[in-house]
Amino acid sequence: MTVVKLFDPPAVANSVSYAKFKISESSGVDGGGISSGVPVTRSLTKVYDPDNFASLSSNQVSLGAGTYKIIADVVANSVNHHFITWESQSGDSVSLHGNMARDGGAGNHSKSTIIDYFTLTQTTVFEIKQESSGSQAGNGLGDASGINEEIYGNLLLEKVA
Repeated sequence: MTVVKLFDPPAVANSVSYAKFKISESSGVDGGGISSGVPVTRSLTKVYDPDNFASLSSNQVSLGAGTYKIIADVVANSVNHHFITWESQSGDSVSLHGNMARDGGAGNHSKSTIIDYFTLTQTTVFEIKQESSGSQAGNGLGDASGINEEIYGNLLLEKVA
């Protein structure tokens, strides 16, 4: 039996370039707190980028000129409403927002997701940010399960041109 993990691209003959990042903590570690109306830059770890088109430094992703597809998501816990943003810090001006998600109150999680395309004319540096309408100390950015690695978000980039 062959097991294929989510976001692991299959070996293909064409030259599609992917990069995958995750927002995670060790098993049993909550995702951190969040305050109402205060954007939080999420901590990223690079998982996959065989073509090295996306560099990561201090939770900032640097991309060269080209057209990209982005799929990104983050979870929140007990913060009422929240959303994800893919926002440039230098270079071209890009700000993509995910859907507004509502977690339904105490002890409930929800996910905000971005699925979009963008084109860059120069090297541009990005951050994943998350903002909420409510505050939750300690685990507002994800409540640990204690079962395995705690993954509180994903970022998948595909260089399409």
